[in-house]
Amino acid sequence: MNMYFADFLKLRRPLILWLSVAMAVGSIGIASIGQQRAAAQLQRDQSTLQEAQTTRPQDNQSSEQMVQQARQQLRESEAGTALIGATQSWLGALGLALDLTCSALGVVILLLAACAHIGGEWSQGTMREVLIASGRRGRLISAKMVTLFVFGGWLVVCSWVGLVLWGVVSRHLYPISHPASQTVTADWVLPMTWRAPLVILFFVALAVMLTLIVRHSLAALLAGVIVLLGVNVFGEFGPWRRFSPASWVGTMMKFNDGPYFGSRYWVGSLPKLSPLTSGLALAGLSSLLVLVAFAVMHGREALRE
Repeated sequence: MNMYFADFLKLRRPLILWLSVAMAVGSIGIASIGQQRAAAQLQRDQSTLQEAQTTRPQDNQSSEQMVQQARQQLRESEAGTALIGATQSWLGALGLALDLTCSALGVVILLLAACAHIGGEWSQGTMREVLIASGRRGRLISAKMVTLFVFGGWLVVCSWVGLVLWGVVSRHLYPISHPASQTVTADWVLPMTWRAPLVILFFVALAVMLTLIVRHSLAALLAGVIVLLGVNVFGEFGPWRRFSPASWVGTMMKFNDGPYFGSRYWVGSLPKLSPLTSGLALAGLSSLLVLVAFAVMHGREALRE
């Protein structure tokens, strides 16, 4: 049997099912918070405008000025919530699904899957048997990466389906009066169709390297959390911020754009980096992580329990 297909069949179905549900529910939860805030802001601004129009002070000039200010605030809110409203449609939901899969939510779920998939094999002793039987350690690493990368794509699908179904409900619960047009939404979504796979590949390379080095599910999970927190703490230091992978991911996915979903990664303000520079940096770091994984698996220690 093909090693790639055989490795894919090793995924633990109950765990994968629960992780898929967690991705969909988490995406709906984050989307509902942003949509509720956006709808509440629009409702407040509309009420302010209505009050300004109905209130007639003695000074007509002051009254007109109040109406103009209320209208300006409402226009700004409508512009700021346009993409939030677009996430209630199928196209905007795809953009948000790509966004969230590359966020803290997605990386934690990918790390859990890697720890169960690879760390579980080390814990059960089956990894050593596979290495002795096949001898193709490089191919084994690539099979693990392909399996987890496909699972990352599956997380996008789960998040997208959940958001599309939620959008049918949220349009009535949290109406947003002026959602972005299909053209504007497409301009937001299309760049993420090539950026998100690169970010997911980086997460996969990191997860595979950690689980191959640590060789234990819980220990690999703890190591992954420590690495992610360390990367984000490193990204908070001004001079070094541009060298943090968290900043590269945030720049690629534009996580700090818009006040209603907030930063989906843990880094604060982002440095001035172009998406191309951040993408090249992530690609280089992913390659380095893969090389480390190959070096670990080709060492003599790889066959030790």
